Amino acid sequence: MIEVIFVDIELEKVDIVRERTKVNYEDAKEALLKANGNVLDAIIYIEKNQKSFADSVGDVGNEFAETIKNIIKKGNVTRIKIKKDGKVILNIPVGAGIVGGAIGIYYMPAVVAIGALAAVFTKIEVEIERPDGKVEVVKDIMKNAGKEKTSKEHNDEA
Repeated sequence: MIEVIFVDIELEKVDIVRERTKVNYEDAKEALLKANGNVLDAIIYIEKNQKSFADSVGDVGNEFAETIKNIIKKGNVTRIKIKKDGKVILNIPVGAGIVGGAIGIYYMPAVVAIGALAAVFTKIEVEIERPDGKVEVVKDIMKNAGKEKTSKEHNDEA
């Protein structure tokens, strides 16, 4: 016989957890479910399992920077554009080959940090233009790089 446990998750409890931990509704509800509706246990669960906000932003910024640097090192980028609401707010031409890569890597850290923070906190779109005219959005590139990294880690463990 399968026993079903019903946990009553009230909006008031979710609001209390959100207020104290600064998480979204989904995370607060999930924590309450794992804690069988106990607010204190849900807060403790979130504190134990949640990275700090600064760590999360730092991780995104570092991943973003590495992605841009690797793309520039490969020398297959002609332009980097940062857009907000469809308007180009920063348009960086990147020279071809090693010289462009070296210059790009030298000057990019500040731009990359700004771009990463802006992409996280606002509706900013970062585009990479390739020599063949193909344009890629950095969020998509980072997702693909993450998948490659994850599959590589799994292959290394095998």
